[in-house]
Amino acid sequence: RDAAGRCVEAAAGEVGELLGLIDNADVTRRFDGYTDRAATEKKILRDVAAEGDLYFSTGDLVRQDAEGFVYFVDRIGDTFRW
Repeated sequence: RDAAGRCVEAAAGEVGELLGLIDNADVTRRFDGYTDRAATEKKILRDVAAEGDLYFSTGDLVRQDAEGFVYFVDRIGDTFRW
C-alpha cells in the first residue's frame, strides 16, 4: 500500500496479486461469501483503490505483459503442490 493506504498497481512485467472487484449490485461481480464468516472476511480487501471499495483476494500471483495478457505465476501462502 502507498502512503495514502491504497494498493499499488503492478507495472507491466511485475508480479502482483490478482484481485477481483466486488460490486453486489452487479451479479457478475457479487461475492456472497463462504459459510464461515471469518474465512469470508479474510478474502475481502477494503479501500484498495478508493475509500469504501471492496476487492476479492484470489491468492493468485500473476504477471501482465505490455500487451495486456495475464500469466499465472504462483499461489500465495501454503498450498498443496503435486
